[in-house]
Amino acid sequence: MLVGRSPDGRWGATGSGERANSKGGTSPAGFDYVIRLFDLETGKELRQFKKHTSSILSLVFSTDSRYLLSGSGDATLRLWRLTK
Repeated sequence: MLVGRSPDGRWGATGSGERANSKGGTSPAGFDYVIRLFDLETGKELRQFKKHTSSILSLVFSTDSRYLLSGSGDATLRLWRLTK
């Protein structure tokens, strides 16, 4: 599981993916490729981002905390707007 924190300290994000099993394959049980955004003050989950189809490999917030960029094993980068 990946964990990220916005530069302004307002939000946290988590992303999940597959883990290797003992036979060299992957075990996706319990992993849903969803990014979750949390309010760090309250701990409340605010949003879910569900477009990736493989493991979340990276999460980074923009310096102004308005966007979240995610990279995935599905060979995509996605930019998520966090504020309107």
